[in-house]
Amino acid sequence: MILRRAGLVAAVCSLALLTACSSGPEATVKGFYKALDAGKTDKAKGYLSSQITEMLGDGKLDMALAEGAKNMADCGGVDSIEVSLSGDGEVRRGSAAISFKGECPGKNDDIMLVRENDEWKIGIGK
Repeated sequence: MILRRAGLVAAVCSLALLTACSSGPEATVKGFYKALDAGKTDKAKGYLSSQITEMLGDGKLDMALAEGAKNMADCGGVDSIEVSLSGDGEVRRGSAAISFKGECPGKNDDIMLVRENDEWKIGIGK
């Protein structure tokens, strides 16, 4: 009985750690690019800050995301995403290095993340 409870506690703790790690700023960046890679532009939009969505509006934002998804598909899809961020508090800055499965050269995007409603979102800034 004690071993069973210990196993259950360990499983819950592991799940909590995985959940905490998956909701961090790096996970936000990777989630955004993976959503675009899968052609899920609505899901990708969910990773963007309200500042971006309000500035561009739905029409322009949908077109930009669709173009990004098409470009990724034309490059054979994403092979890997390496995220490097620094900072503390409510803002993180850094870069995302994306390599592709096809012939396209990799790209390196400057990234800024902000906390909105207890979630990390991709923001605007240098």
